[in-house]
Amino acid sequence: MTERVTLDDFGTIPSRAPMTRDERADTAQRLERGPWLLDAADLLAEPDPGPTPWLVQDLIVDRALVAGVGRWKTTKSYGMTEISIAVATGRPAFGVLAIPNPGAVVFVNEESGRAALWRRLDALCRGRATERENLRERLFVAPNAGVKLDEGEWQAHLLEVGRRLQPRLFVFDPLARMKAPGRDESAQSEMAAVIDFLRRLRDETSAAVAFVHHTGHQGDHMRGSSDLETVWETRLQWKREGGPVVTVEAEHREAEAGPPFSYRIAWDGLTRSMRLEAVVDPFEMFVRDYLSEHPEASGNDVYKAAEERGDRPHKGVVHKLVKNVREGGSEDRNHPGTTPPPVSSRGGSVSTPLKGGGTTPADPLADVVPGDGTTLVAEAEIERLAEVSRQSQVAARTADRRGARPHFGDENFLPWLYAKLEAGVITEGEWHEADRAHRFVVAAEKAKAS
Repeated sequence: MTERVTLDDFGTIPSRAPMTRDERADTAQRLERGPWLLDAADLLAEPDPGPTPWLVQDLIVDRALVAGVGRWKTTKSYGMTEISIAVATGRPAFGVLAIPNPGAVVFVNEESGRAALWRRLDALCRGRATERENLRERLFVAPNAGVKLDEGEWQAHLLEVGRRLQPRLFVFDPLARMKAPGRDESAQSEMAAVIDFLRRLRDETSAAVAFVHHTGHQGDHMRGSSDLETVWETRLQWKREGGPVVTVEAEHREAEAGPPFSYRIAWDGLTRSMRLEAVVDPFEMFVRDYLSEHPEASGNDVYKAAEERGDRPHKGVVHKLVKNVREGGSEDRNHPGTTPPPVSSRGGSVSTPLKGGGTTPADPLADVVPGDGTTLVAEAEIERLAEVSRQSQVAARTADRRGARPHFGDENFLPWLYAKLEAGVITEGEWHEADRAHRFVVAAEKAKAS
């Protein structure tokens, strides 16, 4: 008799030694209706699971294995950090993509140390006016912790974290540094252990599991084993042709691929803030404006109204876009990064926000675009910004400053700041933060003078 190995749910099966005819018949009989094998009729008798659910509307399928791929310097890590903050807080990713069911996120980063990760999180939170306490017990990070996805001890730790925190998303960035150094990423047999664990983590925790990986020197395929291209259920490919605009192409196994999604990298050194702001397609802007003026219009009406436009897509795309815009809802609040309320850059009423399709949580932009008098950061942070500005002014005012950027407290600071806002260089959150710091300096100087 051959030696046998016990596997859960499968009963006993023969080891690799060849089986006799009787053993093959016995095995086939025992496995004929095992727990792993379902009758298709029984499967279809189960309740309808409904449409494919989203973790990030139109970008990441819920409970998917997610591959985030791209060449170097395409902002993959920043993009995944933005997504992680959005899932953790429930605020729209990139300002427009809804988070139907927010929850905890575990972000494992083996590319950056604590200081670098602090700067990245700080800049993105400033750009969205997100207080750090909004992330408490929601976003968990592991900077350079030495996590190895192919080591049993780390696998046990991660599974325990998943059971304890019940996160909606795991992120592993980059995959190449989360395996044993000697494991050949080009060999299918060696990468199988890593891939199998990612699946196990997804299955046992019900979380989406994302890994970040580079593409090869040629083409858009991931570097290493071709199995990496077969395992994903959502694939996000970052592309950047220089400049501040980044394009993300999303593919899904269980959902239709949408059009490429683009965002602009908005960085402001004055407030050390960064915002990855969605770049909206001009035709989508036309649809939103048209529906705003004709709220009862159908998809056919919008398609007909756009017949003179050279960028009009086919009718099916127009109908889907109309549906997405309607499901996204509208609020009497302008889009982040444009004009502060109540002013309109077009001279009319305040524009509606640009949201992603799908069900949007109640008031998703609350606190992102503050009203007059809203405090975006703690008073201590405003005082720190003001002190930094005062120190820089001491040196700057000793030289000719014609044409230079004004500082907090200068008479021309607010006009300059507003011009930057109108040009789209800074966001509303940054505008309010800098405006408040400026007024603090002016008040302090007046108090000192008196």
